Amino acid sequence: MEKHNSIQKLALWHWHIEISSKCPLKCPRCTRVEVPETLSNRELSLEFFKSNFTPEFIQDHVEKITFCGDDGDPIYASSLFDVISYIKSIKPVTIVLVTNGSYRKQEWWEKLGSLLTSDDQVHFSLDGW
Repeated sequence: MEKHNSIQKLALWHWHIEISSKCPLKCPRCTRVEVPETLSNRELSLEFFKSNFTPEFIQDHVEKITFCGDDGDPIYASSLFDVISYIKSIKPVTIVLVTNGSYRKQEWWEKLGSLLTSDDQVHFSLDGW
């Protein structure tokens, strides 16, 4: 019984979210290339985060968010900067971005850098292999 109680006390604090299914690459073996008819270019909006990740929820249940993709790349979500700003305005949540890093100009990366802190991370993936 004690083990069960300790499991119940575990907090949900690290969220792995695919904020966008958009990606400009055409990597071999990617679902986007092999069965493109099954995919649509979608993304989660700021409104989605405001209604599902309320300030109270973020305070109580969020320490880290990893924005990564299976079918897409998070840097192509048009709401990415707004979502990061919203989350960080509530609490200094650690943000991890996993991206192939392609097709973004220096100004875009500078703006991203202004939103992130030394606790945040950007992981560059070599996609397409």
